[in-house]
Amino acid sequence: MENDQQGSYLRDEDKEEMEKRIRTVVIDSNLVLSNSICGICRTAEDEYIKCDDEYDSHRLISTPYCTHKFCKTCWREYLETNFYSLEENLTVISCPDQDCGASVRLKTIEKLGVHDQDMYLSYIMRVYIENESKQLPAPDDN
Repeated sequence: MENDQQGSYLRDEDKEEMEKRIRTVVIDSNLVLSNSICGICRTAEDEYIKCDDEYDSHRLISTPYCTHKFCKTCWREYLETNFYSLEENLTVISCPDQDCGASVRLKTIEKLGVHDQDMYLSYIMRVYIENESKQLPAPDDN
């Protein structure tokens, strides 16, 4: 009986390992197409010459929550638009596909490079500060 109780208890490391292996299943009718072509510039991944940074900048990346893939160049342009050009900060930035609501999180940003991580973290901090300042009570003028 003691072994049964120990068997049902998972350490945090085991839980994390299980979560890494569990993936959200998304049915995509264009799965073959979306795996090989950038969803924005429509360039096929295999059209690029494999050479260091140039090839790497066109490697297709998706969020862990959907199958829509985009090259690094298109991801960066999309994120820069969302981080710097929007008048109102969004709490969650979604996948660049207009019909997809999957959120873009740090794990996706990490695949893009250091500049993008810094940009993302600055954005998150700015959103947090703006949201917190909206909730502060007004000073009492009496």
